[in-house]
Amino acid sequence: MAREAQLSVVRSAPLGAVVAAQGGDRCALGEEEEAVALPNDPLVAYFDAGLKPKPRRVFYIAGYVGRSTGWQTFNRKWRGLLRRNDLPYFRMTDFVARIGPYKDWSEPKRLAVMKRIVALASDASRLRVAATLLPDDYDRLPLEDKARIPSPYGLCLSACIARTAALFRGQGIAEPVDYVFESGDEGQGTVKQTLDEIFEKPAARTKYAYGSLRFAGKTDFPALQLADILAYETGRFVPFVLGWDTSPVRKGFQAMLDDGNPYVSMLFNFEELSNIARHPETERP
Repeated sequence: MAREAQLSVVRSAPLGAVVAAQGGDRCALGEEEEAVALPNDPLVAYFDAGLKPKPRRVFYIAGYVGRSTGWQTFNRKWRGLLRRNDLPYFRMTDFVARIGPYKDWSEPKRLAVMKRIVALASDASRLRVAATLLPDDYDRLPLEDKARIPSPYGLCLSACIARTAALFRGQGIAEPVDYVFESGDEGQGTVKQTLDEIFEKPAARTKYAYGSLRFAGKTDFPALQLADILAYETGRFVPFVLGWDTSPVRKGFQAMLDDGNPYVSMLFNFEELSNIARHPETERP
């Protein structure tokens, strides 16, 4: 996968200018169509957040969106995968570091489990969305600019919501999405309060296809463990795209990119953060 093919600038009405790190045409969901609602099988999204400290800091939020029935099937199969491999839950950082329950896994077993995970993710989801931010660039902003934009967590979370709505709208789907983010990240209470106030307005809920937002643990919602994997790989992918890291894309992540489901990832750098701060009239959640 050529690094040059991964970066393009897109203009997002809800969030202003962002840089999208995306896999070519994989981000296209289809031509604009008349929006229709299909309420019998609701859309549910699961997202996780994290921070990659080296070679330069990258904050990221990433997750999957799929139908409720697909997630129900996924939950059953995921628990079976954990049970067969004597895992209480799946944690990507430990898997990559080969520590804890993964310490003695052979390479064939590692590959087989990751292949199964990629297949389960492909079956359950129809869209993957990520938002990433460079904390060093955020820290360089003047205080007056920081006061005009959300926190890194709030900005990336709202970007994921807005981008998800736009992509589904392009496919002709206008129904609301119920969001589940992993609990424990700093600032979640403030973000939830702000979004609750914004989405009290029916017009805003409709525009951003917003159903609900909750924070929960990975053991309660197995799909958050899947989001943990995508989030980890997204954080590692940004340094590759920006030329900071020459390590090849991990085979498991490449398999995810090649499964036919769209993957859209936004990157907020200094230029884009400054643009958002200096154009407060731009609509955003």
